[in-house]
Amino acid sequence: MPTKRKTIYRGQAISISDLEKLKKSEGGLLSFNNFLSTSTSYRVASLFADSVRSDLDGIGIIFEIEIIPNNISIPFASLDNISIHSDHENEILFSMHTVFRIGELELIEDRLWFVNLTSTNDDDEQLHRLTEYIRTETKELTAKHRLGVMMIKMGEFDNAQLLFQTLLETESNDDWADQAHLHQQLGSVLQSKGDGLQALSNYYKTLQLIQINNISDYPLVATTYNHI
Repeated sequence: MPTKRKTIYRGQAISISDLEKLKKSEGGLLSFNNFLSTSTSYRVASLFADSVRSDLDGIGIIFEIEIIPNNISIPFASLDNISIHSDHENEILFSMHTVFRIGELELIEDRLWFVNLTSTNDDDEQLHRLTEYIRTETKELTAKHRLGVMMIKMGEFDNAQLLFQTLLETESNDDWADQAHLHQQLGSVLQSKGDGLQALSNYYKTLQLIQINNISDYPLVATTYNHI
């Protein structure tokens, strides 16, 4: 018996620059950094997206998300019985860092776009290759660091920058090797965003930490010099 697909929707605002990134990533992967609230109602999602079109700095977007409940590796839950919007919204909530595949993008009205997404699972070859690559490249790093590297690989530079800056501000300053890695990763993000001066500042900070604290990490040194 074929597995039944379920179609859900999400309406929101995105920036013009984020829309351009989506266009360039068609067929690739998209990760949501927060818990993702969706609805079984297209009308509800459309109302959300339509309400933000008057903001000249943003674009309204409707995500149509296709999932196969029995063939999906990401946690999600129906909130029909507990959501304050349950009478109208039929809300379904996905866990943080959910990854979808980007399908077709279509302009349906002025400043209003429609984007198809499909759920991924453990058999998704591209997601598997990305995960294995990141696991190999970051096997000495913590889970938070690996998350940041995955964000970089998926082009989510703003989220990666915020994560690395937060880790630098909140984690122990006594772990010099960790600080060196964080500055190198933050430099990579800033370089990808075109902020060469701040990127160089972080690369030099990495090398300074390595030299002052006699850190033996030749791959990190080589990678940092290659960026410079």
